[in-house]
Amino acid sequence: MPYTQSFSELNRDQIPAAGGKGANLGELAAAGFPVPAGFVLTTAAYEAFVQANALQDELVNLAQTAADGRPDSAEAAAAQIHALFRQGTIPDDLAGEIAAAYRELTASGRAAVAVRSSATAEDLPSASFAGQQETFLNIAGEDALLEAVK
Repeated sequence: MPYTQSFSELNRDQIPAAGGKGANLGELAAAGFPVPAGFVLTTAAYEAFVQANALQDELVNLAQTAADGRPDSAEAAAAQIHALFRQGTIPDDLAGEIAAAYRELTASGRAAVAVRSSATAEDLPSASFAGQQETFLNIAGEDALLEAVK
């Protein structure tokens, strides 16, 4: 599975790999709506990052500590998970594919992009995570993009 997919490659069948928002952007683009060019990182990208940084066991442990129903333990676990990702390194093959997708996107003269975190279970008919994700605006350059993605 590729690490990136352009909006034009996506449809509702790719929700498990691209998430509801990405799949819906693909559906809108295919229907002729004026969707700006863009791409998503697939679940394969997330898995590659987690594996390359040996985070899986620690993420599971932190998620379990947050499952006790106490908001303070969930906030503490979330902060630790955030720190793990910030300290991680994007594998070279993943970084290369992200950079290539960015270069293709900016070849038309676009100088800056927006980076939005998301989840594959977001924006589904039965679930919504509105306000729980982050958006970074005016990201210019491959290094800044990779930091924003992390």
